[in-house]
Amino acid sequence: MKQETLKLKPEFIGEAIYDGFEAGPTHMNGQKGSYTRHHLFNEKHGVFHVITAASVAVIPQGAIVKIEDPLLYVDYGVNGRNVEPAKNVWAKGLTVLK
Repeated sequence: MKQETLKLKPEFIGEAIYDGFEAGPTHMNGQKGSYTRHHLFNEKHGVFHVITAASVAVIPQGAIVKIEDPLLYVDYGVNGRNVEPAKNVWAKGLTVLK
């Protein structure tokens, strides 16, 4: 299955509160690069991660963000390979709303 077919509706995720970030995976969809794993949460989904290309933009903790072009991403980097992978989001970027 191709990654492009796993699009998520932005309304499904909704707005989220930004809680921080950490270094992301070194490869995404076969492309080596610099990626960031952002920690977000909202009332609908609880805590979840969004992976984006690394950026110099600073997002303040507690800011309300919107996810740009979200795709489902099965992430083995969070829980390891011996348990069910985390179902996270791969996105073009995050937009600060407030």
